[in-house]
Order: sequence, then structure tokens, then C-alpha cells
Amino acid sequence: MTFSEQVIRWATANADRLSRLGEVTVQTSDGGGSKPSAHVAIEDRGRFAEIIVWDSGEVEFAHGAHGHATDEHYDLTSPKELDDLLEQLVLRAQAWSNDA
Repeated sequence: MTFSEQVIRWATANADRLSRLGEVTVQTSDGGGSKPSAHVAIEDRGRFAEIIVWDSGEVEFAHGAHGHATDEHYDLTSPKELDDLLEQLVLRAQAWSNDA
């Protein structure tokens, strides 16, 4: 299974959980000849957490308030690392509920 397929499978399996955190967007790209990717974003009350994962293992993970985001870059070496990052996405969004 590719990293982008893993993201889509995870997002599908966690759809109910994610929808309770805010507006969820899940997209894929075949890369149009370049690197295929998957993107998951959660947005609520001006805050967001999003992850873009390319099959090459590159990851861009952004979170925070619009205009004041933290951007992080990762290079995956295993499916476990991706699972951990996807859980970090959820933890960032859950923190908003604690602030409300």
C-alpha cells in the first residue's frame, strides 16, 4: 500500500471521529505525471490542521490559526511514522475543543 492509499484508508476509517472536530476535506492527486499525494484538512473557528503526504514519503504538516501557522516537514520511512503523524493531526484539532 502506498502512503497516499494509507492516508485515504485512515481518513475513511476515522470519518466519524474527524467530522466531530470540524470541517474535513480529503483529497487525492495522481500527481499528473509527478508524485501522487493525499491531503487531509480539518478546519474549525479559524484554526486548521492539515497534512499532505506524497507517495515518496515527503510530508507537509501545517497547523494553527490562519495567518499564524506552524509548518513542519517530514520524510517518512515507515507506515508507523505516518500513523503517528495522522494521530498528531487529530490531537491538534482536539486541542481546539479544549480552548473553546
